[in-house]
Amino acid sequence: MAGKAAPEIYRHSTDVQILCTRARSLARAIDTAADEALGEESPELRRRALSLIVDFASMIEREAEDAIAKAERIEILSRAIKPVAEEEQ
Repeated sequence: MAGKAAPEIYRHSTDVQILCTRARSLARAIDTAADEALGEESPELRRRALSLIVDFASMIEREAEDAIAKAERIEILSRAIKPVAEEEQ
């Protein structure tokens, strides 16, 4: 079990890092869109910038949900490995 779980744990942990990097990039995009929305006088352009903020926030939420699911899988696999490792000692 431990031999099969280790590659899956590694893959999921790498995926979590990628998802967090994407979320950080989206947060920066929200910051930029907010600056543009606040500095824009045109109602149409301000509305578009605010719409982008909402879209980016939804994307962050999806990235977070994926990261949480992968972290939960890592936790399950880690618990399964621990008893096997203790038996091997």
